[in-house]
Amino acid sequence: MNLETPLQTLKFLWVKWPITQVEFWLNRPTTGLDYFLFDFHFPATNDPSLPLGLCAFAHNSTPPGYFNPYNPDILLPYESNAALFSGPIKLTSNILSVAEVQSLIGPDPSVKDYLLFTPNLNTDHQVYYEVTAVPSAGSKVGVTVTAKTATPLDGGGGSGITNPSPPA
Repeated sequence: MNLETPLQTLKFLWVKWPITQVEFWLNRPTTGLDYFLFDFHFPATNDPSLPLGLCAFAHNSTPPGYFNPYNPDILLPYESNAALFSGPIKLTSNILSVAEVQSLIGPDPSVKDYLLFTPNLNTDHQVYYEVTAVPSAGSKVGVTVTAKTATPLDGGGGSGITNPSPPA
């Protein structure tokens, strides 16, 4: 093995999920929405250096399944920000409960513009995302607060940090 060969790396986009789309799911007249699953998105492109993004699935507990299995929400790139991680990396889905999402956007979603997902790597080499609710430009909200929890490795779950699901 050539020790001078650089480690293989992957780029992960910072992405945003517009509050209007989040509200679409939270305000559905059907019952059973219990969590959102965020999986990696490999866009169709001719650019091999394009970072990985995320797509969002809305999970329904009654009946079990996804509301949008064939048409997930594709989260939008945030500026040109990306994180670069060297292997080994475990690519697993990330989960946020409906309660965690509601906690992030607060009682008045109109003062928020989008949820910002920032990629991180935990001590088990799983990619997870810290999520921040970003205020609207005209909003009186002065500071964006990210609710913290135990690290995803602890399985604490909670607002503000996606929880990587364990490998199957």
